[in-house]
Amino acid sequence: MQAASIAVAGIQGRILQVLSDGGWHDLPEIASKADVSKSSASKYLYFMLGRGKALWKPDPSKGHGAYAYRLVDSSVKALAKPYPEDPLSSNVDLALRDAAGNRYYYSGLAARYIYQLYDRFGNLNLVEVKVPRKLLPQAAEKLNSALSEWYIVVPDKMPWELVQEAMQFGTVLRLIPEYRPREKGRYAGRNVEKIEYLLDHIRRHMSNSEYEAVRMQAKDQGLIVQDR
Repeated sequence: MQAASIAVAGIQGRILQVLSDGGWHDLPEIASKADVSKSSASKYLYFMLGRGKALWKPDPSKGHGAYAYRLVDSSVKALAKPYPEDPLSSNVDLALRDAAGNRYYYSGLAARYIYQLYDRFGNLNLVEVKVPRKLLPQAAEKLNSALSEWYIVVPDKMPWELVQEAMQFGTVLRLIPEYRPREKGRYAGRNVEKIEYLLDHIRRHMSNSEYEAVRMQAKDQGLIVQDR
């Protein structure tokens, strides 16, 4: 990929210019070359990831939690990705088996349903997949490549409010570097923690009676398994 001409001003433009050669760059390099703080660079890179404009992969050579980034599209306009009829389809399974063998499992498929109850973003979804930490680099790169047409693949370090923003542009597949076989099926495949985060958000923006109605529907559908 040849370097692209970036027609975006300011901090965003400088970061995009660093990424425009199509190669992988880590956060310190991006921040240094763009002459911005690491926190500013990190915030904008998460913005790019959440809109399908960049790819990411863990960079074990730089330590735990370090990522490298590569530009997909320098356009600032984000287009919604098509919603997959089955978020846990054979496409996802095949890509995961190629990326991590059989050592992964789904920890959640929930936000779509709770948002349907809330009547917001009813066609969107969140899928979380756990893989062994040592397999995360290859899994992240392969899943970004294989599933980027339908999914926004993001790391577990991405702030939760930005994950929710990303769900406005497509189905989010969140990779978590954790593998605990004994947890598999513990909550019948439901991601209880994230459901509760969403219920907390709803509680802050609805009346008590409206919140209770939503909570009971979620409980009846098996999306939560315990009261808070």
